[in-house]
Amino acid sequence: MPRKQKLPRQLFLFSILTLITAATWLAFDTYRAWNKRDIPEVLQEQIEPLNPQLDLKVLENLSNRIKIEK
Repeated sequence: MPRKQKLPRQLFLFSILTLITAATWLAFDTYRAWNKRDIPEVLQEQIEPLNPQLDLKVLENLSNRIKIEK
């Protein structure tokens, strides 16, 4: 007879521990979602489109540079 009574008590204890674990998990997940930081907004300067035209004057200056060899 003691064995028959022991199983429901263990099952009850297991279910209580499972409930505590699930509640803790839910609480931490809710806290993390509530305090989650969003990605900061990108500055307007960073999202301006680039000029697709090449500056030929700059390219000529680059090609005319003196190369220093070691």
